[in-house]
Parts: sequence; C-alpha cells; structure tokens
Amino acid sequence: MTDLIATTENPTDLSAAKAPAEKRSNKLKIPKKILADKTIKKLLKNKTRAQPGKRYTIWDAGLPGFGVRVTDNHLSYIFAGRFPGSNHWTRREIGAVDAMDLAAAHAIARDWIEIGKQGKDPKAEMERREKEEARKKDHTFGSVVEAYIDERVIGPNPERPIMRKWNYVSRVLRDPFAKTFKERPIGTIDRADILAIIKMKKKRHPAEARSQLAVVKSLFNWALDQSFGLERSVCSDIKPRAVIGEKNSRERALNDDEITALWRAADQTPYPVGPIYKMLLLTGLRRNEMVRASWSEFDLAKKLWIIPAARMKGRNVGSDGKRARPHLVPLTAPMLQILDTLPRFKHGDLLFSTTKGKKPLWMGSKVKDAIDVKVLEQLRAIAAERGNDPQKVDLKEWVNHDLRRTIRSNLSALKVVKEEVSEAILAHAKIGIIGTYNIYGYADEKREALELWGVRLHELVNPPPQPEPEPVDSNIVHLPQKAARQ
Repeated sequence: MTDLIATTENPTDLSAAKAPAEKRSNKLKIPKKILADKTIKKLLKNKTRAQPGKRYTIWDAGLPGFGVRVTDNHLSYIFAGRFPGSNHWTRREIGAVDAMDLAAAHAIARDWIEIGKQGKDPKAEMERREKEEARKKDHTFGSVVEAYIDERVIGPNPERPIMRKWNYVSRVLRDPFAKTFKERPIGTIDRADILAIIKMKKKRHPAEARSQLAVVKSLFNWALDQSFGLERSVCSDIKPRAVIGEKNSRERALNDDEITALWRAADQTPYPVGPIYKMLLLTGLRRNEMVRASWSEFDLAKKLWIIPAARMKGRNVGSDGKRARPHLVPLTAPMLQILDTLPRFKHGDLLFSTTKGKKPLWMGSKVKDAIDVKVLEQLRAIAAERGNDPQKVDLKEWVNHDLRRTIRSNLSALKVVKEEVSEAILAHAKIGIIGTYNIYGYADEKREALELWGVRLHELVNPPPQPEPEPVDSNIVHLPQKAARQ
C-alpha cells in the first residue's frame, strides 16, 4: 500500500447555499498531500490496488475535493462535493488514471468548481457541452453557406432576391470558400483559414480580395445568431486595411486607344462575351445590371429597355432614398444592331448565357483575363499602324466598372450633354427627387446623349482614312516664293 495518507471522505461544497452542519460529511481534520506527476507515476508503476472488497481515496491537498480513488481493480481521478441541487455530497469520477494525465484531470476539476459557482451542476453542463460539440460537427461549412444563401441572399422569392449582388455573393461563398471548407464543421474554421484564401486572392486582385472578405464576414456575422454553436466570428478582427492595404478611390478611365482596342477585341470574341462588352460600352450600365438582362424587359418596337428595381443598385426593401428604382435605357441603333445578333433560347429568357438562357453569364476573372489578352493585341496593332514599336505598349490594369467612368467622362466631353442627364444615364440616385420619381424622366435627353456617344464611339473605332501624302518628284525643284510687293 502507498505511503500516502488515505481517507474515505474529503468533499468540497459547490453549492451556492451551505448544507446544515449535521448533513455535512467532512467533520474530521484529515491530513492530505499535494498530488504531483511523480505520485501518479508511482501509483501506476506499483500497480497500486486496495485490498479485495476495499476502496480508499488519496486526496489532493492542493485542490480541495480532488483525489485519486483506489479500488481493488481500478485507479481513477474523482471529484467529491455537494453539487448544486443536492443537499448531500457525492463523489464523481473524472477519468481513469491510466488514460488521463494529472494536469488534464486538474483542469476538469477546476472547471467543475467554476461551473458550480454559477449554480450549475457540472455533470449536466458537461453533457450540454458534449451535445453542443456534436451539434457543431453536424453544421458543416457547406450546409451553413447554403442556408445563408437561401435565407439572406435569395430569400423567399427567387424572382426578387434580397441582395442585388446575389449572384456574386452566392458564387464567392461557394467558390472559393465552400469549395475549400465544404465538409468541415463551421466551428472548426479559424482566422488563419480565412486569411489564407484572402491573401491568395490579394496577390493578383486586391479589390476582389476586399470584396470576398466582406462577403465571408457577412456570412459569419449571420451565423453567430443561428443555432450553429459559434461564440464569435473568426473574421471579426480581420481588418481589410491591415491584410489587403489601403482602399484607393479609383480614377481609371479608358483612353481613346483603349476604347478602340476593347471594341475590336469584343468584335473578335464570340457570344456571349463579345456582345456583352459592346453593350456595356454603349450603355454605361453596371455589370450585374447587364448580365441578367431578359428579353421580357425589352420593348423593341418602342426601342426601350426597363431594368427592374430588383437588379438596380440600392435596397430592395424600405422607403428611404437608398431604395432601388427601375431604370430606363433608350435603345440606340448600335444597341439594336447588337441585340439583333443575339440568340433566342426556347427554355431561357436571358440574353447573355452559356446555358441556353437559363443561367446568366459569369463575368469572373477568367473572362476578364481573356478579354485583356485581346485588348493588348489590339493596342499593339494600333501602335504598329502608327509606326511605333508594339512591344513597348502595355495595358494598364482596369476593371469592368471603369467602363462607367469612361462613358461618364466622354459624355462630359461632348459638352452638349447636361450633368443631370449623364447622371441619369448611369442611374445615379438624385437626392431630393425620390418622392416624385419618374422612370421616364429625361428619357428623350438620355436617348439623344446615348446616340451622340454611339456616334463618338463609331468614330473612335472607325477613324476616317488619312489622306495619302503627295509623291515627291526628284526632278522638281520648289523655288522659294517671292515676297509680296508693297
């Protein structure tokens, strides 16, 4: 038998209210000894056991209520005390000595003490935690993403999604995030996991990295209020400025050569990418307003296109000045010519699609990178036509949204187009006129301005031929002209 002091009882009181003295079991002052790792090793090495049919406890002087229970066939860590909800002290097993080290057993005992101070039964609380952990494992990242898309991105009416950029948000959450973490419980995703994806995207597309971070932050903020077992958002302390850098206000607008090169590149690019870039150049619309264009929105006889509010920038709910409004686009001759070339699908209404009109074209980085290659080719061809070295020509970085700034600056350059008409063409909200909003406001002025822009664009892409230089005859000598007589 070990030389340590053995007792039968040494409980601690975990109850908020003290039991009557006559019901308390620890009346005797019993000597104890602080348990250490070497003590446990000695017990295991000696295969310490009680006499057959007997049992005793080696109490830890350093942690009241904690000890090692010794029976004739077992050694176990135990904790004894009067737990909340009971007037009697009880002894509860923490775990087998040969399956758990002393530090882990101590940690559990201290945890039980803290739980008891809160008026909770440690056994019930531990069972609740185990169920919580099991429930967390049931909520995979992929399933949470789909729940978020259904509830907060799309909503109950797929024809009128809650988020204007529902297509982008859904796609980003599914790839790269759900593609990477799909089967992992959302509770196991940590800050480093999110940062790895954001930093990878930052290398080539800092602006896109910033957008993706905003999307995944929204997902975790929503998930916090759901029954997924999250106690905090792993994105809460990820600061875009620290991870991605300062956000600079863009001032990029394509110059005349770049506009020409883009149009010619679109000419060489098949449906649906080529035509959609031409329409973006002609209309000044946002990418997401264009990609989901449906034939049902067009009145070709009246040469009008009305984009529903659900696809315009702004909120789809509420009544304040930020609420989205329908937008009218007068169709000019160049626009109609492009529309006339587009296919009509039997089972889909979308204009720009790779799935026969059922799903919109996704204008992601692959599409943009491919068009950039052709734009650069056209820029170098233009340089060669002028006798310049094409290899010295490069394409400055640009994004699709820069086309709107390009058209805005060109409309201003036309001089005859008023400021408010240019703003109306770009569907910029006008403060002060929300209460009397009229979808047909500036319709004639917008048509005239877009027609002028179409003419200007045609002149850029198809410049008039330069006059041939006069041939030089080496036998003709040009004499200087005499000064005129006074």
